[in-house]
Amino acid sequence: MAWNVAMRTLQGQGPKTQTILAASIGINSYIVRTHVPEDCRLDADAWFPVEDLVWASRRTLDSYFLHPADPTRYKP
Repeated sequence: MAWNVAMRTLQGQGPKTQTILAASIGINSYIVRTHVPEDCRLDADAWFPVEDLVWASRRTLDSYFLHPADPTRYKP
């Protein structure tokens, strides 16, 4: 999400707000058991996988910009 927002800002899409808030994601015990290995350690450096399409979808990010466009299709 950070890369996407930075590229949109540099491309002149004009953010409407200074802060982008994304909805929280509910995580239950089933999700934890399926994603976290049995031998997980407290000092593990892996992050819990959160898909950007769920957490910060294009539609969500588009709502924060004056001139929303896909940053990967930018043509100067």
